[in-house]
Amino acid sequence: MKRTAVIIALVAMFVTLLWSIGRLFALRFERGDVYPAYSTLRMDPMGAKALADSLALLPRVEVRRNYRPLLRLRPPHPVTLVYLDLDHRARWEDAELDEFERIIGTGSRAIFAFSAALTRAKPQQIGAATPAPGATPTPVPTPFPSSRSRVSLQPLEGIPFRDVAESWDFGFAIAEETQRKAMEGTAVPSVPGFDEEIPWHSALYFKVLRNEWKTLYTCNEQPVIIERKFDRGSIVLCSDSYFLSNEGLGKPPAKLLASMFHSPSPIIFDEEHLGVTESSNIANLARRMRLDGLVVALLAIAGLFIWKQSSSLLPRQAHASGEDDVSGRDANEGFIQLLHRSVPPASMLDTCVAAWTRARGRQIRPEERAHIEAIMRAHGARSQKDAAAAYRAIAEGLKRR
Repeated sequence: MKRTAVIIALVAMFVTLLWSIGRLFALRFERGDVYPAYSTLRMDPMGAKALADSLALLPRVEVRRNYRPLLRLRPPHPVTLVYLDLDHRARWEDAELDEFERIIGTGSRAIFAFSAALTRAKPQQIGAATPAPGATPTPVPTPFPSSRSRVSLQPLEGIPFRDVAESWDFGFAIAEETQRKAMEGTAVPSVPGFDEEIPWHSALYFKVLRNEWKTLYTCNEQPVIIERKFDRGSIVLCSDSYFLSNEGLGKPPAKLLASMFHSPSPIIFDEEHLGVTESSNIANLARRMRLDGLVVALLAIAGLFIWKQSSSLLPRQAHASGEDDVSGRDANEGFIQLLHRSVPPASMLDTCVAAWTRARGRQIRPEERAHIEAIMRAHGARSQKDAAAAYRAIAEGLKRR
């Protein structure tokens, strides 16, 4: 009884430890500070969960998150693609760029909010740290953030965003050192209909190469939010992401946001370019199908099975006395007992001769057969039959022959 109580206590402590660890991780993921900055899964000031949740509350507006490469998205209808905190030095893969332009050409809308650039730094090899939209970082469980601080030393592949920008008739520029502080000021509207001023924290701005682009906001008289039609769709570029963050929405530019996200629905926030990706495995499938309870039940059953195999659940009984012990017999004695039960004594010699004849078959020589038949006739003619003596006479005669 004491041993059972100890086992139950250990199991209870182990379950409590697992629950505590799971609760700790759940609290961290609920807060979201384990995710990259500007992730819509992050609730602190550096995240963008407030924007996604606010849009989801609007009538007839659907909000989704994308954890897969752009080539696997394949939206059947026009959508609004949102890329927050995107590095303007990122690179596109050829197939992904073609797929993006196809999606936009069918009537979709793309919103790019770039990372803040405060200095005219040399281009870095960003590698998997800040991939282009649709690039594929190392798969991890969903949703699980990966670090963005790594720098690749391998030659970069893909099309630089600045080359894509030229094909879209705009360019990237960063303010000179003397203008940088002024750029970190306030963005003011450049078109009628907008009256909100937005705090701006980036020296990045755009050079409009053709009149298809419409400047919505400027900072220090340089375009920082621009928009243009692209076939049946449209593209919006923002040189800073701060005004879309949880902290930046303290005083939201309502008219600008309404213009940016007015259509089409669903609105898809891309998490994949931030490093929050989805991998196909059994754990993700079980989580998606809400089989967590089944997994816990199976673990409990496995624990009970191991417990049963190691220790019986029934109370132990006192050892029985030696009077009930049964002595065993060896294999020869068992075979003799079986013969006694199956073969009558009068037929024992005939049974042995028949078995020997079947075993030898055609190899029996005439003199052997004659020897056996003679002994068998003599044995049958005796009134006092001795099967053992007849058997020994047959065996000795066969040895001599």
